[in-house]
Amino acid sequence: MGSESEPTIHQCECDICRTDTDLATAQHYQQLNLFLSRLNEPQRRWYVGTLSQKLGNPSDRQLSLITGLDEKTVRRGRQELEDGLAGLPYDRQRRIGGGRPSAEEQDPELETDLLDIVSPNTAGDPMSSRKWLNCRLVDIQERLAERDHRVSPPVIRRLLKKYDYRLRANVKEREGKQHPDRNRQFEYVHEQETKHQTAGQPAISVDTKKKELVGNFKNPGRMWCQMPEEVDIHDFPSDAIGRAVPYGIYDQQYNRGTAYVGQSAAHIGCGPRSL
Repeated sequence: MGSESEPTIHQCECDICRTDTDLATAQHYQQLNLFLSRLNEPQRRWYVGTLSQKLGNPSDRQLSLITGLDEKTVRRGRQELEDGLAGLPYDRQRRIGGGRPSAEEQDPELETDLLDIVSPNTAGDPMSSRKWLNCRLVDIQERLAERDHRVSPPVIRRLLKKYDYRLRANVKEREGKQHPDRNRQFEYVHEQETKHQTAGQPAISVDTKKKELVGNFKNPGRMWCQMPEEVDIHDFPSDAIGRAVPYGIYDQQYNRGTAYVGQSAAHIGCGPRSL
């Protein structure tokens, strides 16, 4: 594990420290800056604010040279203490709402255009919220720039995570050449899906899940029992009673699905009959 970086200690710029005329005072100011380096931002200005209230202590200008804090910061710390720190949060350094507005706050149309751009390039499991994209952040950034949205890839990444998009790594190597109309057919399917859902018609996703041998075979998983169930050592298809082929049918618009189990792996046979 890497160690945290050491805090920056301000070097006093007052006349005493620059000329070394009073070593004891210079050492005191050095220890003061060492102590301030371990405090957070509001604590530093409050402590220096207390120093400015004492008689005989340096002026705001001198405290600015000694501690490196701006004179306005010193006055602000003193004023906050005089007000009893009223309205200041206990669990954070700054008030809620401080800082620069987010990109979506400055540009209300950003999120709508972003989702419109990534929608045709979205893939994932329709039965869950897991989604991923088959395009790069740089590509999305260029498409957004065409619509007059100037945002950086980190902002795009943050907004995608907000809508449950996640990074996915490729696990298979590319084999052969893709058909030039391959992307066009997916765009056509997406267009038809959108039209049918808008018209209130069903858009159904049908897929075959992992095929399973039916018999006394080992499967992953555990159950509560006193003795484990004994199964065959080998999973030979010839020893199986049959092969179960589960089909999942899911209506994305109404969030309803049904599972069927057949014996045929051909969509053209079992799929239509299940529907």
